[in-house]
Amino acid sequence: MSLSPAPDHMIATSNLILQLAGQVPAGFKAIPDVDVDLELELVE
Repeated sequence: MSLSPAPDHMIATSNLILQLAGQVPAGFKAIPDVDVDLELELVE
């Protein structure tokens, strides 16, 4: 099973991209990116 953000977060991201797409300067694109924080602790 792969990790993915909650559906509500994905819907919010999609809505934001749709709103921003028309405001991005020519030659640029709004590209959504999702990072999943596994909350792993660094053990040295």
